[in-house]
Amino acid sequence: MLAPHPDDESLGAGGAIATALALGQGVRVICVTDGEAAFGARGRAARARLAARRRDEQLAALAILQGDGPGVVEVVRIGLADGSVGVHEGDLAVALAPLFADVDAVLAPHRDDGHPDHDSCGRAAYAAA
Repeated sequence: MLAPHPDDESLGAGGAIATALALGQGVRVICVTDGEAAFGARGRAARARLAARRRDEQLAALAILQGDGPGVVEVVRIGLADGSVGVHEGDLAVALAPLFADVDAVLAPHRDDGHPDHDSCGRAAYAAA
């Protein structure tokens, strides 16, 4: 699952993730940004706190989705700046290609989602896959 921001995987594909984990399948969540620009966070310290909180919340949500299922969740963090994924779209596609090489399915935002980071992730996922 390609998540532009922490929570996009749970909100966009939580049911698919929970089902895969319950069936014993592994799930790789690739988080492109830490979502540090959400809610109008300003200043380096405020963004760092928000990024840490969102990473923690993402891991907590994934633990809930995993439940007692035998599947394992792997989280990969790309570390691009929230709001600037489009600037790095080509590099993101290159980085995603090896992460997609050993998977059976890729879930990603639609290329015309309407949010710039989501759109760029969708295009990069399409190119990489």
